[in-house]
Amino acid sequence: MEKIYDFLIIGGGLVGSSLAYGLSKEKFLKIAIVDAYDDTYRASIGNYGLTWLQSKGYNDPSYARMAERSIVTWDDFRQELEEGSGVDLEFVQRGGLHFCFNEEEFENRARKMNDIGMYYEHEQSKSIMLDQKNTKELYPGLGDEVVGSSYNRLDGYLSPAKLLQAQLKLCIRQKVDYIPNFSVVKIKKSESEYEIMAYNGDIMRTKQLILTAGLSNKNLAEQVGVNIPIKPEKGHILVTQKVHNLDLLPSLNIRQAKDGGLLLGYSNEDVGYDVSINENIVEKIIKKAMRILPEIKNINILRSWASLRIMPKDGKSIYDTIDKTLHIVSTHSGVTFAPIHARELSNSILHGVQTGDFKNFSLDRFKKEH
Repeated sequence: MEKIYDFLIIGGGLVGSSLAYGLSKEKFLKIAIVDAYDDTYRASIGNYGLTWLQSKGYNDPSYARMAERSIVTWDDFRQELEEGSGVDLEFVQRGGLHFCFNEEEFENRARKMNDIGMYYEHEQSKSIMLDQKNTKELYPGLGDEVVGSSYNRLDGYLSPAKLLQAQLKLCIRQKVDYIPNFSVVKIKKSESEYEIMAYNGDIMRTKQLILTAGLSNKNLAEQVGVNIPIKPEKGHILVTQKVHNLDLLPSLNIRQAKDGGLLLGYSNEDVGYDVSINENIVEKIIKKAMRILPEIKNINILRSWASLRIMPKDGKSIYDTIDKTLHIVSTHSGVTFAPIHARELSNSILHGVQTGDFKNFSLDRFKKEH
């Protein structure tokens, strides 16, 4: 008898594996993940690995509340994954910084952090503003051009590759079928199921379909009559040689990996599907990093690359359930929101109805624009 899955997930990256892990706790479900070839556009290769609360949810209470719920449970989720998989996520949660280079930036940042903080449930979730002296106490070697920073004690970072490894390992252990090199070219919907076909003609069937295929979500959803307004956003990451532990709190500009190498970022470029290295952007990233940490001028840059993030039209995540059988997830926050995806969103998908804050991130918000 041909196997028909209860849930089939197209896209085996951070988001797809989080959802599969959450759903796989329901032992009676038949679940599969299909993943394309490695030469496809993958957001995860450009992921900086930050678990980041500050900045998320400006002018958006639902997004801010979700970010807070996710961040305050991240250490518990980390423990769950590490104990179950035996994989060290290299998770560190001792706060993060956003640097300001003049008084205007500092004042604007303070207003923004205050506005977001009003949405939080817990007082300790709020970011605080630090002057230059207090920032230097937290960040050894800080450059004099930095006038201050915003600091959130709950910000942190991890290895995205280790997170993906742990989630997939647990999925497979919990009887999820993981099928790599299955590049979907066709989706056909009938009254009772979805049929998906790969390039080589292989066919799989499922009662419910979950799209977590990054930028490919747009073309896949169009095959079942759904428009997803997303586009690529290019970003560069640089990696330095390994150095001694600099005791740095993470930021969007610099963080140190467990192996000692520094990761430098970041950029936001609207250039379509171009992933070539832009030397001017690389130079800007290096110059800004040196303003923050002058010691970087003595450290060799080993490599750089560019990748494409998934950017919805209004910059906010898309979570939608259509006809209780088609579930669409398009987001650029696969690391920060992994606990929410594995726990709350998987439960929402399981019951075929959007619950809580997820209702505010459906595709309906784009229809209201017309």
